[in-house]
Amino acid sequence: MTYSVKELRENLATKIIGLKIDPKFKENPGFDAAIELIDRQISQMNMFESAENILVQEAEGEISFTWISNLDGTKYTFSILRKDSKTICSVVTSERNEGYSTELGRELKSKTAKEIEVSLDVFGLNIRENGSIITNTQQDLNKCHNTSWAEQRKYNNKGVMSMREYKGFAPAELSKSIEHARVDEMLLVSRNAYVFGFWNDKYVDRTLLVREKLDCARVVKEDKAQGIKYCAVSMLNDEYGLRDMYLPGGSNPYPRDVIIEPMSSEDIDKLLQKERDPRVASGLKDYAIGRNTYHYNAYEDPHFVYTQVTGLKK
Repeated sequence: MTYSVKELRENLATKIIGLKIDPKFKENPGFDAAIELIDRQISQMNMFESAENILVQEAEGEISFTWISNLDGTKYTFSILRKDSKTICSVVTSERNEGYSTELGRELKSKTAKEIEVSLDVFGLNIRENGSIITNTQQDLNKCHNTSWAEQRKYNNKGVMSMREYKGFAPAELSKSIEHARVDEMLLVSRNAYVFGFWNDKYVDRTLLVREKLDCARVVKEDKAQGIKYCAVSMLNDEYGLRDMYLPGGSNPYPRDVIIEPMSSEDIDKLLQKERDPRVASGLKDYAIGRNTYHYNAYEDPHFVYTQVTGLKK
């Protein structure tokens, strides 16, 4: 079966469900978040009107297409694969020329691989993002610099994000030429970021969010480059609703004077009414229980941590 990328984007959820995955995916509103992430993989290719003319192939539980940008010559490959009835995976790779290096005497190239894996279990829906960028800036043509990152998100059975964790890794050496590096090799580190073993704690920066109440979450941050460890409760950004968890912006990523006051029933109701999906609203209502009496003060928190390079807690 063939159709255009434009049709794929307009019917993305339907096309993915058509790969014969478990119908329970659609029952979890977290699936909408997964669809948004997969659609973003395509939108970032900046196809514009070309999306009507690029053909997508669908066969044997897989959706795929290849496209070369007429703007900068970047080559994209995209696929959505049904791994089993409870797991789907989308992968996009992009390859581009980055200009000529007089020092190395050759064209510099980069290759990016981004993978999104969505799965169901008894607790809800899980989203894993794995990413890698390799460049041929090494003197040795048979080696590349590889920068990796990974992020996981967990949604409960009502579609409310309960946990989110990001890990970034320092550039490492990949013993392959950029032309022969395979996606499995590029994503080796990020795919093992949450598996107990060698790579689990080799990150250089980490951010973990665990929802505590309707509009606040426990935040654990570690920046090994700056020697900072941080653990506290933070308010969440509710500008776009509270299904997902986003931290407020600002110039101070490690606030120490954190005080969260109880919220009135009226303000709780206003937050709940922002959510249009009744299933998510029901899940958020569960997290709102006790919010009218919940109080947090970082100075009273036995788990509060702010440690700098010196190793002294402040």
